[in-house]
Amino acid sequence: IRSKTSDFRNFVLDKKLNVVATTETWLYPFGDELAISELTPNGYTFKHFPRCTPDADRMRRGGGVGILFNSNLNVKVKSDLKSYTTFEYLHAVVSGKSSSVHLVIVSPSEGQHGSEAQFQTIPRRV
Repeated sequence: IRSKTSDFRNFVLDKKLNVVATTETWLYPFGDELAISELTPNGYTFKHFPRCTPDADRMRRGGGVGILFNSNLNVKVKSDLKSYTTFEYLHAVVSGKSSSVHLVIVSPSEGQHGSEAQFQTIPRRV
């Protein structure tokens, strides 16, 4: 998404989408504010969790997950996420008048094995 901000923004606006989940954002925790601004249309909010290495906050190339949503929607992105070494994920709750929908976006890290064991811990945290 980092290299296609205009295409992404135009797609969202052309299709009049309210919620878009994405993987492989290639965004960093700091320094990508301009790219995020470019991909986020007026009236929308974008939240993302970049790929971090297990040893501190250094970034590996690629990865990351994100969600773009119409700001008129009641969307809560869970911020108490645990960091995993074999995949990235984002948990968001979209609430309506009488019900809620949980969205879980999962993207395995390339070349990582053993993600199934780590993945099985997500339902207990959601």
